[in-house]
Amino acid sequence: MPKKKDNQSEEINQPLPTPPYQGVERGGQPFQKPDVNWEDVAKRALADLDNYKKQQEKLRGELTQFMNMALLTRFLEVQDDLSRVLYMVKSKKMDPAKIPADVMQCQMGVIGGMENILKKFSEIFKSEGLEQIVVNPGDKFDPTTMEAISHEDHTEHKDDTVIEQFEAGLKYKELIIKPAKVRVGK
Repeated sequence: MPKKKDNQSEEINQPLPTPPYQGVERGGQPFQKPDVNWEDVAKRALADLDNYKKQQEKLRGELTQFMNMALLTRFLEVQDDLSRVLYMVKSKKMDPAKIPADVMQCQMGVIGGMENILKKFSEIFKSEGLEQIVVNPGDKFDPTTMEAISHEDHTEHKDDTVIEQFEAGLKYKELIIKPAKVRVGK
């Protein structure tokens, strides 16, 4: 076995240097344990958790509300389609002399059924807090609640007045979900 040099044996017997976190900070200053009130720390953590739960509940409610509005908006499109069909059927002149009585009775039953369906749609929308934006011919065009699908020359309706409402709009409280689509005179 080779003999160890004296300075090697001295290095081995010396204690290891103290890490910076045990007794002395890196700047050479003595490390002082912070004075911590663990009861305050626990109270703050519980308050943070409570705030987080409240925030998540609020976000969940807003998401549910948004999803309901999106679904109801899709049903509004179906209601608009049914309204247009009903309008077209009602606007046709039906001559009872040319149409058999049973066909005429059936057609009147379909018209009545469609009117009931449209009434139920309106009741559902109203119960959910949604309102239709209804625009009448002659009303002044309002770009905040209406969307102009055409600007036309018209004898009765001029200067940005509504000629006809093509589709009803939808409003939730004061928020416009879907503007009413209208034809506008120029």
